[in-house]
Amino acid sequence: MKFISKIKTIVATLGLLALAVGASASPTNFSFTGSFVKDNDVKLFNFVADGSSTVRLISYSWAGGTQSNNNVVAAGGFDPILALFDSRGGQIAQNDDSRDLTVGSCGASAVGINGGARWDACLELFLDAGPYTVGLAQFDNAPVELKLANGFEHDANPTFTSKYCSKKIFCVLDPEDQWDFEGRTANWAVDLMHVEQANVVTVPEPASLALWAMGVFGMIAAKRRRKQV
Repeated sequence: MKFISKIKTIVATLGLLALAVGASASPTNFSFTGSFVKDNDVKLFNFVADGSSTVRLISYSWAGGTQSNNNVVAAGGFDPILALFDSRGGQIAQNDDSRDLTVGSCGASAVGINGGARWDACLELFLDAGPYTVGLAQFDNAPVELKLANGFEHDANPTFTSKYCSKKIFCVLDPEDQWDFEGRTANWAVDLMHVEQANVVTVPEPASLALWAMGVFGMIAAKRRRKQV
C-alpha cells in the first residue's frame, strides 16, 4: 500500500509540473463528479493558482447542491474530507465539515437533507501563484502526518465504516445519526473555483509510469528551450 501511495504522489507531483508549465489562462471554475468503490478510495486533483484571487474548494457529496457548471447534485453521498497540499506534498489545510473553524474553512455549506447537518467540506484560501493538489476522501480517512507521500489513515482498510451499518460500506461514522444508519451513496462532486487550470489525477500502471514521466519532463524542457531562444 505504501508503494501505491508513493506512485500516487509521484503522479500528482508530475501532473502539477505539467499544469504549471501550461498555465496561462485567467482564473476560472472547474467542476468534477464521480463515484468511489471502496470506503478508503481517494481522489486527487491538481490545479494552478495565479496568486490573484481567493481559491475555493468545495464538495457536494453529503448535502448535494448546484455546481459552478450548473450541474445539480443529489444529496445523500458520503461524509467527505478535503485536504490541500503544496507542490511538494506538504499539507496546507484540511476540512471535514465546512462549519468547523479550521484554517481555511468556508464556515458554511449546503444544509444536509436530514437534521440540517453541514457535513460537506469547503476550503477558501488566498494561495501564492503555483501548482497545488487537493485530495478528496471519506471521513475519517485523513492524510498521515500531513504529508501526501505518507498516504491516508485507512489505506489498508477498504471497509473501515462497515461496523456502523448493515450496508457495510459508506456508513456514517456517528452511530447516533439514525437517519443515515443504513449508509450513504458512493457519489461525490467537487468544485475547484478561481484557479487557472485543474485536472483529475489518473494513476497509470507502474510499467507505464516511467514513459508518462518522460513525456511530462520532455514538455517542460521544450518550453524552457523556447524561452531561451
